[in-house]
Amino acid sequence: MRNFITFALLCFSLAGFAQTEENVEKNDQKINELNKRLDNLLGTSKTISGDSVEFKLDLLFKEIQSLKAEMQLLLNAVDEINGNGVTSSATYSDSDKSKLDKMNARFQEIEAGEYYVVLASGKSKVQAERYVSRYEHTQKLRVVKNAKGTWFHVIIDQAQDMRSAIETSSAIRKKDVKDAWWVTGKKLKDI
Repeated sequence: MRNFITFALLCFSLAGFAQTEENVEKNDQKINELNKRLDNLLGTSKTISGDSVEFKLDLLFKEIQSLKAEMQLLLNAVDEINGNGVTSSATYSDSDKSKLDKMNARFQEIEAGEYYVVLASGKSKVQAERYVSRYEHTQKLRVVKNAKGTWFHVIIDQAQDMRSAIETSSAIRKKDVKDAWWVTGKKLKDI
């Protein structure tokens, strides 16, 4: 009987060992698979300099620069049309001239609209008024709300045309307020 018990224990041990060895092999395969995937991830991430947020911001800024360049080309074309007018009546039909005239008028309206330079924004009126009290000695400032009524903006209280607003906000960003921006008066409302 003793031999039988010893033999039975030996069989159970071998069966358990076989199952454990099979599990170890499966785990080794999974580990190797995961290591390969990790190597692939590390290999592809070496092509991206900096972290992913920095990379995405760089792409966004490049896209913004591209849009700005396209807008400038469009503005230059409008200026050329404004300055030279339509030169050849043979080249353009009456409907084309009418469309160009409407487009010119619309661009002039947009460029000559009321634009404001925003120096600060906040969710509360108190924050905006604190900013005004701190910096109003340098220029006339005013607190307004955005059109949705969700933000309070501190603006320079002088309407400008589009180009002047762009130039003013750029100069202010270079000088002291790094996140100054410009906005059309149509998107603002008094409080």
